[in-house]
Amino acid sequence: WHDEDLVRYSLAGGYGGIFIEPIIGGLKPVHVAFPVLLGMGGVAQVKNYGSGYWGYPDFETPESDLFFIVEPAVELEFNLARFFRTAATISYRFTTDIEIYDVHPDVLQGFMFGLTFKFGKF
Repeated sequence: WHDEDLVRYSLAGGYGGIFIEPIIGGLKPVHVAFPVLLGMGGVAQVKNYGSGYWGYPDFETPESDLFFIVEPAVELEFNLARFFRTAATISYRFTTDIEIYDVHPDVLQGFMFGLTFKFGKF
């Protein structure tokens, strides 16, 4: 048994699309927004050899799949300055099923929580 014999698998990928964000009461100090992301992306299963988190990745023949995504969210926004807002966000990511061997079809779906910083002219 050697570290070089150890094989781990991870997912790598990304997505993008159109982002729409209706804001209600945007001039008030505290208000809400309802952003929605509509798009598509790709994901691949990558083989990693050796020790450590990433080890030595093998990108030669990854198994991959494309997916569509819809991610609606709710944000509680705070106007902190004329040019700066921050928001606490909760969203749920819906995707079409991922068809990669030994990977659960809804691996990318689930709740997301975040903190957003927005700079600009509001």
